[in-house]
Amino acid sequence: MSSYPNESLLPDKAFRKAFASAFLADFPRAYITTVGRSILGDSIDLVSVGRGKRCVLYTAAHHGAERLGSNILYAFLLALAKAERDGGKIAGIDARFLLERTTFHVIPLVNPDGVYINSELKISNPLRERQIRMNGSLDFSRWSANARGVDLNHNYDSGFSEYKEIERREGIFAGRGRYSGEYPESEPESRAVANVLRTVSPSLVVSLHSQGEEIYYYPKCARTRAIANAAARLTGYLVAEASGSAAYGGLCDFSGELGIPSLTVEMGRGQNPLPVSEYYRNKMRLISMLTTLPTLL
Repeated sequence: MSSYPNESLLPDKAFRKAFASAFLADFPRAYITTVGRSILGDSIDLVSVGRGKRCVLYTAAHHGAERLGSNILYAFLLALAKAERDGGKIAGIDARFLLERTTFHVIPLVNPDGVYINSELKISNPLRERQIRMNGSLDFSRWSANARGVDLNHNYDSGFSEYKEIERREGIFAGRGRYSGEYPESEPESRAVANVLRTVSPSLVVSLHSQGEEIYYYPKCARTRAIANAAARLTGYLVAEASGSAAYGGLCDFSGELGIPSLTVEMGRGQNPLPVSEYYRNKMRLISMLTTLPTLL
């Protein structure tokens, strides 16, 4: 087995470089593609593996304070690589059989700038003074937006004008979270994800967030409730419909309107950013969910 970094570490540039080198050595037919760049110029990577006609898209870390979802997707890719290399199983499913029938497209780190700002790794950047003003303090432990204060999971073209009314009513402006941006896909990070979605036309979208151990689904899309129920059985999470401001502008709202079964999975319990212990507590059941759901399509 190639030498991988510990998948629970912060997914910084060194981590991603080491992961890519090991993953491509184990998966010579896989691809890691830069599909966009963040406001501060970091790469937004798409990992594609598998040869099947059935295609799924998994994303994580739309929010800076929710990086553990990124760690889960790296752990899933690592488990998949190990099982395929050894001719073994992942979540009870033969890995080679799964990959002959499924193509996985994975964007583990949608918002690298936000994750690094939240983790105090981007103290020096051209927008730092503006970020301090938007944040209201030097404590960035609650920062979830991208580098210019846009909440990426409100920046998709779904209910955007309705959400703008909520912003005006509640006095939401650019800051550490909740602000939707000037127009849909105004941010390079959300635009990169939306372009991948339009290009690969997946049969399922799963977006990992935290926290609450709940699974939200787009109710107007056929079959989505059944898939959400299956995800709940695999994780022990509760199924719910998004309401209020959470029902507008998200990736799964956007993909759901395109007729794609879409789930927002809120992993773990506590207050963001969750402790790494929540990663270990949720890791295996989320890997089981990510592996099994494509077989139900």
